[in-house]
Amino acid sequence: MDEKIKGSLLNDHIYEKISDMIVNAELMPGDRITEISIAEKFGVSLTPVREALIKLHADGILHKVPHKGFYVNKYSEQEIVEIYEVFCSLQELAIQISMDKFTEEDIRRQEELIDEMERCCEEQDFKNYLAANHKVHDYYVNRSENQFLISMYHNICIRPVPIFYFSEEEREVSSMKKGIHEHRCLVDCFRRKDMAEVRRILASHYGLGAYMER
Repeated sequence: MDEKIKGSLLNDHIYEKISDMIVNAELMPGDRITEISIAEKFGVSLTPVREALIKLHADGILHKVPHKGFYVNKYSEQEIVEIYEVFCSLQELAIQISMDKFTEEDIRRQEELIDEMERCCEEQDFKNYLAANHKVHDYYVNRSENQFLISMYHNICIRPVPIFYFSEEEREVSSMKKGIHEHRCLVDCFRRKDMAEVRRILASHYGLGAYMER
């Protein structure tokens, strides 16, 4: 059933909905987005959809091809590496800030989210696996309570850059299991307050071998 969006700030709602579709791999790099398809999906008029697409274009999430419309950005391998280096650094800093704030309740909640990832892996539910994965990352970033850092992190999150977007291999169960294992290792680091190991795991998580050499 098509989802209906109601409210006074429709363009902001639609911006968020399209961003979520990109983050959760419902829209892939290179996919074309039409005003009509989005308007029909969310049961709204074309005007707020157009405004949302223009804003996504201004924010570098979409690009516009004359006479053809909007497309989800597709980055080169080098651009992906550069974006992930920044992404990894932000998460490392967030964890460093959050480390001493983590309570047993924080640890328990993160373990529950990882358990959710594992259930999705067993069911080969890639979409909900991604959603649970984002919740895990969001949890420790938000726990930093550094609003500028959080804003920068979420601005990168909505860019269509995750490596698994570009390779069907990354959708395999073995890759999901690797992600689950690395998240459990991170939680263990949080308990031990081992930032050096946090850095190593994050670099492995994003395939950034050169990151550890810096």
